[in-house]
Amino acid sequence: MQPPHAAKLAHQIEIHGDPIVDDYFWLRDHLGVRLRVRDNPQVMEYLKAENDYTEQVLQPHAELRESLFQELKARVKEDDLSVPVKKDGYYYYSRVAVGKQYAIHCRKLGDLNSPEEIILDENQLAEGKPYFQLGTFSISPNHQLLAYAEDTDGSETYTR
Repeated sequence: MQPPHAAKLAHQIEIHGDPIVDDYFWLRDHLGVRLRVRDNPQVMEYLKAENDYTEQVLQPHAELRESLFQELKARVKEDDLSVPVKKDGYYYYSRVAVGKQYAIHCRKLGDLNSPEEIILDENQLAEGKPYFQLGTFSISPNHQLLAYAEDTDGSETYTR
């Protein structure tokens, strides 16, 4: 199998007054209208060809890849806790539970022996979604409100 080659389509852009030719601009922009990559069939076709080629080239090493993955996974602490940060009377921290993919954001009032209050569970937010990434996350000055942004399709367009 031959590796796929992205077509070179010269496209001139100007950055800080300097003209630059970007032969691969089409991979991020289609007909001058900014679209998500998933909405551009030519880009998706090329990315699929790249992925198929990679899988075929690495197929002879499937056992080694799996072995390395399991070794790395065994070295990662599945239940982890961030260092608590004190803000006013609260200690804020995040933790990852065994078997969970995303962080659970928590706080404790007064001291670290106080009962835990879960303020945001990314695992619940991600449930049923093909993709999830938490963007910005902020507690109001009076500690009563929480604002956050999420990306649920990989477009890096955050909502909430």
